[in-house]
Amino acid sequence: MTLIATLPSIVLDAETDAAIIQRMQTWHVGRVFKDPRGALEQATDALIAAETSDSEAAVAHGLLVASAAQVFLGNSDSAFDQLDRARALFRSVGDEWGDLTALLRMNVVWESRGQLKNAVRKFPTAIQRARDLDDPVLLIGFLNDLGLVQREN
Repeated sequence: MTLIATLPSIVLDAETDAAIIQRMQTWHVGRVFKDPRGALEQATDALIAAETSDSEAAVAHGLLVASAAQVFLGNSDSAFDQLDRARALFRSVGDEWGDLTALLRMNVVWESRGQLKNAVRKFPTAIQRARDLDDPVLLIGFLNDLGLVQREN
């Protein structure tokens, strides 16, 4: 079953934000890599459904999914705008992990533009925040990006 088919019913059934987010993330894995255009269409529909739920957390996660598809399609400006909006929403609901995840994905956009150096000033704080969250995936992601920048110099 596609996310388009399941997400509206989730919202109408008033399931929790966590359920909406879990389904978005489960659907997201692999879908963007296989069919980025289809993923973007479905992510856009899911995002509309999330926005009708009045859940800032669900919208923020929807933006993460849509931005990943945008990156694969080469739409770095759209991806960056979506990630910037996602970060603001994650911060407004106090979701540190979401904020850092969106920031890490912004690095992917900067890297695709050949501008990863733009992120350097954020690395020390991001690395410490990832350590504070005890999230090895985020920590490794930021350390890897820092290494890429250092290698370029």
